[in-house]
Amino acid sequence: MDLMVKRDLARHRRGRGRRWYWVLLLALLVPLVIVYRYFMHTGGWRADLALDNLDCSQAAICRYHPNMNTVDGLAVARYQLSINALGFRGPDLPIQREDPATLRIEVFGDSMVFGIGVDNGETLPVALQRTLQQRLGSRRKVEVMNFGLPANFLLSNLRAYEAFGRRYDPDILIFANPRTQIHDINWRAQQIKSSFLLSTLMKTGSGRWLVNTYQQEAPEWPWSSRSYLRDAWQTVAADQRQRDMKVYFFEFFSQIPPDWRGWIDDAVTAMKKGIFPADLKFAQISSGMMIDDYRKSSWAIPGDGHPTPEGHEHFAGLIADAILADLASNPATPGATKSPPQR
Repeated sequence: MDLMVKRDLARHRRGRGRRWYWVLLLALLVPLVIVYRYFMHTGGWRADLALDNLDCSQAAICRYHPNMNTVDGLAVARYQLSINALGFRGPDLPIQREDPATLRIEVFGDSMVFGIGVDNGETLPVALQRTLQQRLGSRRKVEVMNFGLPANFLLSNLRAYEAFGRRYDPDILIFANPRTQIHDINWRAQQIKSSFLLSTLMKTGSGRWLVNTYQQEAPEWPWSSRSYLRDAWQTVAADQRQRDMKVYFFEFFSQIPPDWRGWIDDAVTAMKKGIFPADLKFAQISSGMMIDDYRKSSWAIPGDGHPTPEGHEHFAGLIADAILADLASNPATPGATKSPPQR
């Protein structure tokens, strides 16, 4: 009997020892997980770094503070940055064309369009205007407006068009690398500025890390954007019927890493299913370049990945080729309007 009691006691002690082992292991792992998720794994976007430069006071789009001239140091190399009265990069243009025949183009996109890492005269929109003007000569004046904003995706691009670009009656819209993600920098900045808690956390270094990680891990609800996308594209389609406006989607790369979600093929394919109006006309342009080849070329800023001035010239040439081919096959007068068809 005593032997059986001793065996039971020994088993009990061993079981209790194993339980303490697991408790101790969990006690060590939990702080490590917290430190990793909230202080190390912060994601690639830092809304806290961009927030001071953004003006979220108008419409649903955060732009840069108007009329700002500075030297930006967020890229590998510092570069000149001039912001116009609208809060976008580039010179101010009058709403009414000085010459009714002027070809007016608006380019929307993220930092590749905005031109991180290059000076004001070296961005994609500037290169596109220069290329088209050289090829068209004195036959037609060309104006290209830069509506690109770093880490802003399609939802924000469309909001920028509705709030700011639409008033300029563009003849051509270009959406570069349209992605379907909702949580871009515009969404993050709007969320921080509208939340007392997040704004308070932003005042400390550790708080900024927490906010950044929270926004990186927040789940997206794709259906929440479908209604807005549908309405926004209806607006674009109505403008297209009114002005014979052309719409292009431009893909910088033909092949991308599998973990990069929502690029042009996915976005366009997804929007064809119940989002695009049936009569919306658009064309797709691709560079035909693999992203790995691009990164190794002289067209990419080493250690950064954004295009060099030569890279912007190359991409602008591809877009210009497509635009000029379309203009040659359908030489409608820019700025001309027509009565919308009965539907």
